[in-house]
Amino acid sequence: MDKQVIYIYKKNKMVYANKKCEEITGYKRDEIYSPGFDFRTLITPESRRTVESALAKHMQGEEVEPYEFSMVTKDGKTIEVINAPKIIMFEGESAILGVLTDITERKQAEEALKAERDKLQALMEGIDHAKIGIDIIRADYKILFQSKNLKEKYGEIGEKCCYEYYRGLGKPCDSCPALKSINSNTVEMTELSGADGRYYELFTAPLPDTDGKIDKAIEIVLDITDRKQAVVALQKERDFSNTLIQSSPAFFVAIDRDGKIIMMNDSMLEALGYTLDEVKGKDYLSTFVSHSDHEELQEVFKTLSKCFEPTLNENTILARDGRELLTEWHGRSLYNDNGELDFFFGVGFDITERKEAENKLCKAFSEIEDLKEQLQAENIYLRKEIKVEHSYGEIVGNSNAIKRVLSSVEQVAGTDSTVLIMGETGTGKELLARAIHNLSSRKRRAMIKVNCAALPQNLIEGELFGREKGAYTGALTQQIGRFEIANSATIFLDEIGELSLELQAKLLRVLQDGEFERLGSSKTTKVDVRVIAATNRDLNEAVKNGSFREDLFYRLKVFPVVVPPLRERQEDIPLLVWSFVKEFETKMGKRIETISQKIMDTLQRYPWPGNVRELRNVIEHAMIITKGSNLQIELPTITSSKVQQNMTIEEIERNHIIQTLDMVGWQVRGENGAAEILGLKPNTLDARIAKLGITRKKQ
Repeated sequence: MDKQVIYIYKKNKMVYANKKCEEITGYKRDEIYSPGFDFRTLITPESRRTVESALAKHMQGEEVEPYEFSMVTKDGKTIEVINAPKIIMFEGESAILGVLTDITERKQAEEALKAERDKLQALMEGIDHAKIGIDIIRADYKILFQSKNLKEKYGEIGEKCCYEYYRGLGKPCDSCPALKSINSNTVEMTELSGADGRYYELFTAPLPDTDGKIDKAIEIVLDITDRKQAVVALQKERDFSNTLIQSSPAFFVAIDRDGKIIMMNDSMLEALGYTLDEVKGKDYLSTFVSHSDHEELQEVFKTLSKCFEPTLNENTILARDGRELLTEWHGRSLYNDNGELDFFFGVGFDITERKEAENKLCKAFSEIEDLKEQLQAENIYLRKEIKVEHSYGEIVGNSNAIKRVLSSVEQVAGTDSTVLIMGETGTGKELLARAIHNLSSRKRRAMIKVNCAALPQNLIEGELFGREKGAYTGALTQQIGRFEIANSATIFLDEIGELSLELQAKLLRVLQDGEFERLGSSKTTKVDVRVIAATNRDLNEAVKNGSFREDLFYRLKVFPVVVPPLRERQEDIPLLVWSFVKEFETKMGKRIETISQKIMDTLQRYPWPGNVRELRNVIEHAMIITKGSNLQIELPTITSSKVQQNMTIEEIERNHIIQTLDMVGWQVRGENGAAEILGLKPNTLDARIAKLGITRKKQ
């Protein structure tokens, strides 16, 4: 029977409680009756709102239906109770008579029952959707239960032997496992092939009733077609692997934990002059391995036995006729199901001929190196004519990378399609734009150039689309925009990634419709302009972070051209160097005949974060300081090749920028500033410094 507390509550205090109150709450009634006792001490924080709401209604004279809440006993235990309150008159005043019933055990039982029901429901749903089917059958073939998935696959089995049904037989069979389970009180497992071409396993078990009488059985039907097919495929794979191992020109050998040979493939046996029967069970080290390699190979086996990672080693093995074969082995240890070392497996290659060839090659390289050192002082890079397959004015290069770019230029130049030129700063994006314009039908008119990063955002709209007099404060005259000037020609929008979102929307309209309005004018102006845009920013990333419109990006990207950085076309550096030398010879009245091979090699190894522009500045500086006909270059600082091999391009660029800033006392702008030395625009260098996280160390 539930434990019940009967209480009377009046004027915010408990005035009566029965003995059960002490048993349930753990408080003595004297404690509960005391003026300082707060009844909320008995209520969990989560239930206080419920109790206080009911109490407030009582205070207003309203009756309250029984309600449940959680109570805290004196020892901190939480119990569940149901409160049935009623308003009464007690000692001439309104009070609350309540009955608290401890329903903790009942709630726990209800929750346990619900959990069991949920488990059963989940089990039945799992059965209905799994490849496992379940049915219950009586001895007279009457089906008492059939899971949903079996019904969907076979329909209602009805009064048939299931074994007969799955097999597609026309009548009940004598070997029905369900009847056998019922008659012999045993669990049966049967594998069969169904009429539908699939394979099944039937697990049948007797099912007694409440009196212990066995007159029915439960059958679990498991579709094992996939498993059967996997076993067949695995056997085929094993057969194939065995054939592959035996016919492979590589050496295969398996050695047990004691060093005895378990298996050796035909290629290795033939090379060594043995049969498998002759070597099986023999000690591998003492039979085949050169004595000088014993100690090293024993260490290899020790290493393999302690880890799962494969090892690589070289050793000499001895053939039957005394020949020594230099071999390279990839070995690993294999473990059984208990995690114990089972055997070592090795795959080897006869590298005798390869080693001999390598030794000859090393000797030849050594001789070449001696000759190289002997001729280094006099070895020079002779002046030659610059011959380029594609020639577009200032564009120089014969590398495959630049050829691909120039091929793209040839393809798009004759059209009016929009072109987006992408590449790092200093790679020559403007030169490509000029080449596209000069090869187009619009070449009779000059190409109009706009640097979107060089103009303030509040003025660039007027520069692009023009303005009317008085359009804004300070607009004293009418101004024709660059798009109007470029009508019937080409406009080159450099650093387009710096445009504001508002201007991007207006540019999109020009690209789509060929029309715009001047600032301060409602008149629409139509133009026929071919747009070539360029950027050194990652516009894909800009679209993702919302700083560049996606529709404009795809409208610009009709024909993208990616200009490779100079580090990816190192073979063009000699051509570019001589091209710049020729340019500055005319300006400075000097004649350069030779450049040392050492200097040219160093220029080709340098990463050139400032690309072609930085190279041009280096050559200009070299022309200024050179006296005589052999070009003298103050080479950029280059980290040792060993360090560079372990550094990314970004790390190399970061180090180079820091070195340059340190050299000029962290002056970015102005004459002899870092931007001028690196061949970058100050704004571009500022952006690079921020992106690479470069900060000046405190002195």
